[in-house]
Amino acid sequence: MKETINFVYDLILNQMSQSIIITDFLGNIIDWLGSSEKMFGYKSNEIIGNNISVLYPPETRFEEIERVLKSIEKTGVFEYETIALRKDKTVFFIKSRISIVYDSEGKPLFLTGINTDITDKIKNEKKINEINEQFKKAVEKAPFGFTIREFDGTILYINKKTEELFKIKRENVVNKERTLAYYVDKEEFIKYSTIVKTEGFINNYELKMKDVNEKQFWVSISSNIIEFDGKHVYASAFYDITEKKQNEELLKNNKEYLQTIFDSLNEAIFIHDIVNSDIIDVNKTACDMYGYTKEELLQLNIGDISSGTENFNQEHAIDKLNNAKEGKPQVFEWIAKRKNGELFQVEVNITFAKIFNEERFFVAVRDISERKLFETKIIESQKMDSIGNLAAGIAHDFNNMLGGILGYSTLLINEEQNSIKRKYIEGIINSSKRATELTQKLLTFGKRGMNIIKAVNINDIINDVCGIVERTITQNITIEKSLCTNLNTIDGDIAQINQVVMNLLVNSKDAIDYHGKITIQTQNVIYNNKEFVLLKISDTGHGIEESIKNKIFEPFFTTKKEGKIKGMGLGLSVVYGVVNAHNGFINVESEINKGTSFYVYFPKGIKEKEESNSLSNNVLQKGKGIILLIEDEEIIREMTKTILTKLGYFVLTAQNGFDGCNIYKEKYNEINVVIIDMQMPVMNGKETFIKMKEINNNIKAILSTGYNKTSEVEDIIKAGVKKFLQKPYTINEISQVIQETLMN
Repeated sequence: MKETINFVYDLILNQMSQSIIITDFLGNIIDWLGSSEKMFGYKSNEIIGNNISVLYPPETRFEEIERVLKSIEKTGVFEYETIALRKDKTVFFIKSRISIVYDSEGKPLFLTGINTDITDKIKNEKKINEINEQFKKAVEKAPFGFTIREFDGTILYINKKTEELFKIKRENVVNKERTLAYYVDKEEFIKYSTIVKTEGFINNYELKMKDVNEKQFWVSISSNIIEFDGKHVYASAFYDITEKKQNEELLKNNKEYLQTIFDSLNEAIFIHDIVNSDIIDVNKTACDMYGYTKEELLQLNIGDISSGTENFNQEHAIDKLNNAKEGKPQVFEWIAKRKNGELFQVEVNITFAKIFNEERFFVAVRDISERKLFETKIIESQKMDSIGNLAAGIAHDFNNMLGGILGYSTLLINEEQNSIKRKYIEGIINSSKRATELTQKLLTFGKRGMNIIKAVNINDIINDVCGIVERTITQNITIEKSLCTNLNTIDGDIAQINQVVMNLLVNSKDAIDYHGKITIQTQNVIYNNKEFVLLKISDTGHGIEESIKNKIFEPFFTTKKEGKIKGMGLGLSVVYGVVNAHNGFINVESEINKGTSFYVYFPKGIKEKEESNSLSNNVLQKGKGIILLIEDEEIIREMTKTILTKLGYFVLTAQNGFDGCNIYKEKYNEINVVIIDMQMPVMNGKETFIKMKEINNNIKAILSTGYNKTSEVEDIIKAGVKKFLQKPYTINEISQVIQETLMN
């Protein structure tokens, strides 16, 4: 029954045309009944909890509330007509009756207000519309932000422009947020507020603000203290001046900014007057490059900082400037001069341009000394490559000749029974083998070889190299050796280790001007609990300056003085590269005018030392079968055919890969082994093997070449070649390789 009565009660209230608003004695809305929502535009959940002052225009709200409260205190009931404010900010007229509601004991509980819309009864509707329009035009659509806020910062009102600037909605901030949160600098805001409180106003004060997304911007704000709803508040109008501030900052720092860029350029910049070509400005790079202060450079002319030689003087420089003035591109090389008199090469680019509305010559100068030096070294390096290619070509041809000598000699020694003649033949064989080592060095020099790592005794290499170097130095320089008798071997490439010893000895020789001594020492050492072989080469030369000690291993770096044959500057860089490739390291000690010592550490080797066997004692491994020999050099082809025939094989020959493939295509079922030369006309060894493998995937092939195992050779071996036969070879070596191939 009670629920029915409440339902009917609510229904009656909600059907009323009047608005019923219940508030506490501070004006805070407790209940929202009747046609309140329709009349004011607020839903109950939007308005309950807010102060009733929001239902009045800002201009009158506080006065109205004060008037109502005073009247209620006197009579307990107050009835009056006033202007109200809807949610959409439109104003209208209401008639309101305010009364106090008491409990059964006579204690006041709350205030109730019954409001009637009397707008239609008001004949001054035009005035109301004008007020609304003025409000919208003057405040809402203003091109500046406008706020009303209390002294503690609480926001009472913001216009649309304020919403746009701060990226906020008024319903989210009015009576909810404090303006202080939107200022970047709290101290600056306090300073601004203090001025307003003290003076009562402030005009065009600049503050840095931020929106809700933390984006900062500048405003120029003018504020006044006004009386609003019965209390004093801040009324503030402000403009966004971010762009203005940015332009001011840019203009303020423009000269400093441009000067920073000007000085940070890697090129020396000279700005010349177009009338007399005087230097009127330079950057820091120009001062550093030429060795003058800015003040000194501005007192000089072009001739003072040029070499002064023919074509590089003041007169020719003026011609270049005039050409630029006529619009002709001016990019050229020049010989410049530093303050200390040093000449250096530069590249100059002259432009005729307007700088700050003044016609000027803009001259950019780039120091190309290092580039020129590098270009020279590249040319020298290319020459060395050409010499290397020539050396490799000579080695290849020499190898073929040695192949004939060594092959026939080993064939002959196996048939000769006379011991004296055998001794002579062994002499030929040994000489041929030493010549073979020479060709391998030439191949390494020509970069046609690959590392062959084996057990190496550095003492042996030292003795060999010293035998060569001693013939090239004067009698005023002596070489002393102190070599460890039980020196450990290292795992290394003989040719490359030979290069290390040779380059260090030559370097020591060149460091001694007149009389001196080179000392070579070897010993077994322990370093960081690991075993190493130490090679120490010392000289009594002029020494190395501390300032360049860290550069001596750089490519193309050289300290050769005038009057000596200048080197490539590659010797020590090669040493460093080889030692590093062998997992070793180098230390250098030097003292000016006393000498230099290089300490080269190689890890102790793990490979076994190969024993050299006398060819005359080896037993030939003969066999049977058909061998296809593909070799373009006739002397090698005929010699190898003779050897193979002697060993019991039937031999088919071809002078190039194309002919070899044709023979193999016809008789591959009968051929047991194919020997293919690497370098041939028409079709090289790799192409020949691949073609034959297409014919017979199970081909047994031996690759023969005068080069070491280069990457190209390794590729063919990976493709399926069974064995590698190094030229020049002996009868014993070829017999063994063939047997191993047949058994594979």
